[in-house]
Amino acid sequence: MMTLTDTHGTELQATTSKELGELLAELEQSAGAGGLLVDLTGSMVPDSDGPFPLTPAQQGTTAKPTRLQLHLADWVLDDGTRVDRLETALAIARSVPGSTHLTVMNPRAENGFTTVEIPELVVVGPRRGTSPALTESAHSRPVAEHAPESVVLHSTPEEAVAAAQEDQLVFVAPGSATGSPERDPELFYVLGRGFSLDPFLDDSPATQGLPAFWNRLDKGSRGPGPVEAAARREAAELAVCEMIIRQATWPSGAAAWTTANKKGNSAKTPATIAVGGKIASVRGGGVALVEASDDPGQLAGRSEGEQRRGIGELILSAPTIGTKAQLEGFAVPQTSFAHTFGSSASRRAPLDQGSVRQMAELVDQYYSLRAMDSGNVYTSSAFTGAMETSDALLVPMMNATDSMGEAVELFDYLRQHPDPHFQNLAEKAIVVRVSDGRPEVKVERLVKDFQHRTGISEDRMFVLPFDAHLAERGPITLAKLSPATHAALLRISAALILQLQDATDSRT
Repeated sequence: MMTLTDTHGTELQATTSKELGELLAELEQSAGAGGLLVDLTGSMVPDSDGPFPLTPAQQGTTAKPTRLQLHLADWVLDDGTRVDRLETALAIARSVPGSTHLTVMNPRAENGFTTVEIPELVVVGPRRGTSPALTESAHSRPVAEHAPESVVLHSTPEEAVAAAQEDQLVFVAPGSATGSPERDPELFYVLGRGFSLDPFLDDSPATQGLPAFWNRLDKGSRGPGPVEAAARREAAELAVCEMIIRQATWPSGAAAWTTANKKGNSAKTPATIAVGGKIASVRGGGVALVEASDDPGQLAGRSEGEQRRGIGELILSAPTIGTKAQLEGFAVPQTSFAHTFGSSASRRAPLDQGSVRQMAELVDQYYSLRAMDSGNVYTSSAFTGAMETSDALLVPMMNATDSMGEAVELFDYLRQHPDPHFQNLAEKAIVVRVSDGRPEVKVERLVKDFQHRTGISEDRMFVLPFDAHLAERGPITLAKLSPATHAALLRISAALILQLQDATDSRT
């Protein structure tokens, strides 16, 4: 669903590209003979020098700007729907806030699509491209300097429209560019790896909606409608995620990840417990959640049960531990089947690199998976120990400037680290955007900037929706999380497991 709001506060909504084209045509007429240009902020203003000039009767008049707001996240585009009005395609491509991609169907391209990742995108074909950021003075503006060399730039919108007409391009939603156009739509992809849904997909006759009604009426076997089909695919995808998590093995030894973000209150501990707990619940245990902050953290406080003996006591007793039962004496079993190793109420000495390495070596003897809940100081000795003993990096962050900014700083630190292992962890990190119920402003723009500065691809970024239980800031019980949270955790966990497998397979 998209909402178009003009300067008078009138809202129009569209659910398909056809409706969108009709609404934009109405806006063009109301603004004055369709003399519209769209800049990066979404303002459309009539321009007598633009590609759609005002009529002589309207020249000399002052038309009010029209504000176009396209909500990309809710955009539903009909499959195969052609946007015949190329000026509409221009308006869409120019006005989506935070848009980084445009994909167009292109019969001349090898795979039938062309995708470009530049903010000032208009319409693209083979070596065809964009105009500069368009305003009333568009013709006097220089061409955007950051456009890729593989694209030929057009200095005016007329040239871009002509190029599109020449190559018979069809506009497709920018959001469709998040994955590779070559991917098989019948497969489910995790970190670029395709999995068949056939063993898990319910292909029985429809049980909901009109198809089910007619099936009952004439004893037919009609397939499910769009809504039911989407729900069945979602269930199949989650079943694949469970399969990935359950069947993963690590022949070279236990695997481990560190949860990190310099910013406090960025959901590091909740992410550690929720993701680790989800993996443990699917695998039936074998997951240790370990505090790795120099000073006592929140792992014990967000876990179920009381941490009577914790990390401090474990470090002191490490030389005498020779069985799993002895090690479990310092853990708190969770209903998810994970075991947490936090700090007890007794004051402990700060952890350092050596103590973290010692603890990791001990835990890895008895658990197949280890999660390290790190602190806020990534230059600390304890953080170095956690990263040295980890095979993957999980970076949670709030949809806020400060949290994302601190995450970017962490990536910069790791990429500039002299140890190639640290650099590789940053390159292959899994990022989780967490919503905690607080107001979120300009999220799309923040995410776009984060991806640009870190190089993290779309398939490595996930969203953990708001969950009332997590927002309570108390002990986390997996069974109390919402279905949407469970679904998100399965997808995050499956990606993390695949990354751990790739990392451990490359061990020397």
